[in-house]
Amino acid sequence: MFDKADLTSAGVTIPDPSDSAERDEADLATQLADLKTGQAKAFVYLNAGFDWEPLFRFSHLCKLFIYVDPRFTEDRFDDAFKLIREGQTKVGAGLKSLQMGNPQYNNALARDIPLAEAQENLAWVWAGTKPVEPWVTAKLLGRNIGQVKRKLWLIYIGGSPLAAYQRLFVERKIAPRCLCLREHMDVDTPGEAMATFAERSAAWMLAARWRGPLGQMIHRRRAPLPEFLVGDGDQFDWPHSDIRQSVTQWPVDFGATVRQQPGARWPDLQPANGQGVRRVVVTLTPLNPRTARRVDAIVVSPSFYRRYQWPEHLTVILERPPRGAYEAVPDNARFLVREIAGKPLAEGLQIVEQVAAERNLSRVAMQRFGFEDEGEYLREWRQTDGAIKELTVHAIDDGTFLDFAPYADECD
Repeated sequence: MFDKADLTSAGVTIPDPSDSAERDEADLATQLADLKTGQAKAFVYLNAGFDWEPLFRFSHLCKLFIYVDPRFTEDRFDDAFKLIREGQTKVGAGLKSLQMGNPQYNNALARDIPLAEAQENLAWVWAGTKPVEPWVTAKLLGRNIGQVKRKLWLIYIGGSPLAAYQRLFVERKIAPRCLCLREHMDVDTPGEAMATFAERSAAWMLAARWRGPLGQMIHRRRAPLPEFLVGDGDQFDWPHSDIRQSVTQWPVDFGATVRQQPGARWPDLQPANGQGVRRVVVTLTPLNPRTARRVDAIVVSPSFYRRYQWPEHLTVILERPPRGAYEAVPDNARFLVREIAGKPLAEGLQIVEQVAAERNLSRVAMQRFGFEDEGEYLREWRQTDGAIKELTVHAIDDGTFLDFAPYADECD
């Protein structure tokens, strides 16, 4: 029998337990322990369906993602999860599964994730919903942004959103960092007793309001509020009255808002350390004809371009094709249409870089493309050489500025 020293001296590599499933299980246990004490940076998505977009939009804010939905079995989840396992989300290999499944995960979850009452309190969710037998699972994910590698945990609970939130947060007098109440309607509800789309939409809009059952449960029990509330437009009357960020292209032509309560602290932002090969500026100053005078090209949507009369010297890169006559632009060589909207930041910059090289453009201004959690990619990009020598990001809101400013040469 050989011991570890014998094998090592013979040149055999011994797997480090820290890189094994044991390490992953320990990490999950840590996340669950932090969840109990309110220290976990958790993103909670109620009635989530199989909307994976938060996993590549909010990974810079949260490491633990908790999805709750009473409509779907674990088999349906496994089928939908193939999109991540096979790298078929919008970010491709930028979001992937890091394990093939481990029964011990579910054993730990059964101890730490309460499923009691999971089939109660469903009337507020979907009229006519027939809940599934309660279940829970966890998946370890990797979010890759250039050279940045983040580990995320996805916990999916098949059960009542109201009961799950009550047991995980309200009864413990804690709150997640982000609570998502976005109206996710693009997944068919199984069963014969499905209400019409209009009925389900109306029921959800009423249920998700502050005066609905979830908000009032939090209010009556004097539980703390989440730091950020993610939802659709202005339908919510929660105390989170200030818009932090507008999220676009979720899933395609729709968006969402990230809200916070008044009086939020403004962080002490510092620009990136060291001088880059290229210069990156992130600013809250709007992109308009005056600020565009000093650049060679702008990257904008067709609708935004039509707001102003722009300087004649500019090359205009439209991030998507115009939609109909109301977004039509002049047909001349100044305008280029490139499919950039809805793509990762690295892909978008590569497309713009190609245009800059072809047209000898060195200074480019844009509002935003890519995803909200990709700010760190700017640190990597600014250390590479290319046709673009200066990139100015005109942040359209506080959230975008805070996400990208720490990785720029200058932020104001």
